[in-house]
Amino acid sequence: MTLDEIGVVSNPGSTRMNKELKPFRRAVEDYPGLLYRELGGIQEMAEVLREYAERRIKLLIISGGDGTLQAAVTALINHDPFEELPTIAILPGGRTNMVAEALGMFGRPQECLHEVIGRASGGRPLKEIDLPFIRMELVPGAEPVFGAFFGAATIVRGIQFCRRSVYPLGLPNFLSHTVAIIYLVWLALWPFKGRRSPMRREPLAVNFGDSTPEAKAYMIVLVTTLNRLILGLSAASGVGEGALRYTSIEYNVMAIARAARTFLFGRPSGKLVRGLVRRRLHRIEFRTGSAVTLDGEFFTPDPSQPIRLEATMPFRFVRLEDE
Repeated sequence: MTLDEIGVVSNPGSTRMNKELKPFRRAVEDYPGLLYRELGGIQEMAEVLREYAERRIKLLIISGGDGTLQAAVTALINHDPFEELPTIAILPGGRTNMVAEALGMFGRPQECLHEVIGRASGGRPLKEIDLPFIRMELVPGAEPVFGAFFGAATIVRGIQFCRRSVYPLGLPNFLSHTVAIIYLVWLALWPFKGRRSPMRREPLAVNFGDSTPEAKAYMIVLVTTLNRLILGLSAASGVGEGALRYTSIEYNVMAIARAARTFLFGRPSGKLVRGLVRRRLHRIEFRTGSAVTLDGEFFTPDPSQPIRLEATMPFRFVRLEDE
């Protein structure tokens, strides 16, 4: 692959890219003829991708966080600029890099850039994987949004708390996420919570399509197409078929304790874990009036309208490390 068939997009608005921008620019300068654009704002993504489609690039390298990748995938699907979709490499340039890390992209974004371009232009084979995304429709008929990780229920306020109170401490991502998870689980189990606690209960109705939906209080509701989440946790495979991996934990002390035991030591053979559900699905619906998140971006749904999730066609991604 020649350098003029490779297009790089960086998002200086992403937390890590903002700090790494100068060394990243120097890394790009090592490859004369490489197509490179920096986003002035996330809304410029569609325009940059149209330009790259006209230049017929075959490898699209994106340096940013999960939100930057969400904007790229949404533009690729909604605007359809390419006759043939390029292979995508997502570099860890954000504060949360769940997709990049699930694809073996660790280290500084410029280091990953050198590795990807070195393989692509040096004749060494690129490891690739097909990865579908989640199509989220908040309102029937509205333009959908796409991502790889959906969260709902109490965990969303936990993510907001982490960004507001833990990230400003300047700790490494791994330590930030560990501290936040331990604190939030403790807070969820603490019986004397006020109405303003980030871990308060709120109902959410889940519709799998094979049973009557019932509103319950959940600690965690996750839907992802990834195999691995933050802290190296494996996404649940669950029963059933489909690209969507669903996990939920009901909001009560015993359900949280049983789920924690299951994640740490595994499920007893042949036994169900009450309060913990893990399934594989093609589509799923939710109803809630509380905020939900898709790849780190927050959305406020209309409780009278169902949130519909389904899997997209797969995209071809570069993987630097084996699972």
